[in-house]
Amino acid sequence: MGSPRNTPHFAPARLGLLSVALLLLAACGSSKSATSTSSSSAPAGASPSSQSASAAGEGTKVTVSEDEFNIKLDRSSFPPGAYTFVADNTGKFPHALTIDGPGISDQGTATLSPGSSGSVTVTLQNGSYEIYCPVDGHKSKGMDTHITVGAVGSGGTGTSSSSGPSSSSGSSGGSTY
Repeated sequence: MGSPRNTPHFAPARLGLLSVALLLLAACGSSKSATSTSSSSAPAGASPSSQSASAAGEGTKVTVSEDEFNIKLDRSSFPPGAYTFVADNTGKFPHALTIDGPGISDQGTATLSPGSSGSVTVTLQNGSYEIYCPVDGHKSKGMDTHITVGAVGSGGTGTSSSSGPSSSSGSSGGSTY
């Protein structure tokens, strides 16, 4: 007869292992908010609570570049309002983008494969927001930044600042914020 690898009783075991692996990958990539590389329209006047994939495409576009182990935003000023954060994984490892702050809790993209993109639309209010990669260990390696929305103290339009080693003073596009 055939070798043990070619006998029919090993096929169900392989199928079972493959199914478990696929379920684990799907669970790791799940998120509270779906992502999309294409945009869809949401109704005008969506409330701050409608910060899900149904609002994708609405709001001021913010391009976010993610690689090992940096998050770079294409803007540093954030007045209150709706924003669509478009995350581009330019790295060699999977990344994702999550936003936490006033009125927003764990809104983000699914895990993005290298070279892929995803988006999340949120309504930012006055206050401080944390933007980070939730993939295991990435936040502690520097994929964590903070932005301030609206007036801080006596005026100002809000700026982005980093808790990491990079500085945003005197820099222009392409800097880590």
